[in-house]
Amino acid sequence: MRKLVKYYLLLLVLFNCKALISQSQNPRFQNIDSLKAVLKTAKEDSNKVKASYWLARNYQRFSSDSLYITKRDLYMDTAIKYAKFALELCDKISFRTKGFCLGLLAEFYLNSNPPESLKYHYAALKVFQADGNQLAVAN
Repeated sequence: MRKLVKYYLLLLVLFNCKALISQSQNPRFQNIDSLKAVLKTAKEDSNKVKASYWLARNYQRFSSDSLYITKRDLYMDTAIKYAKFALELCDKISFRTKGFCLGLLAEFYLNSNPPESLKYHYAALKVFQADGNQLAVAN
């Protein structure tokens, strides 16, 4: 019986190690690594805004795929951080994707903080209406 428990624990440890190693080789994580590299090297221009936006999107996908609540919260917090960074950059360089960044933040806060989500939705709507983007207003 003791041998069986030892083998079970050994398999459990090996399985967890394999999961950690395979996580770093996951193509989705490689995409995040590439976007982070672009974020570090890019000047404060539209490429940096786009990289931040897509980093936020990728972390959002991880949060919805994660089985563990702590990881889910960590990924969502990271997604919000990158989305807010993209929004700040949009304001700073007057880039026209500000409405999409606001919409992304609204989507992130939808379940956890509905009033905050509504605030971001209205702000995105105002930006889209000012830009004359009727397709985005309709969505």
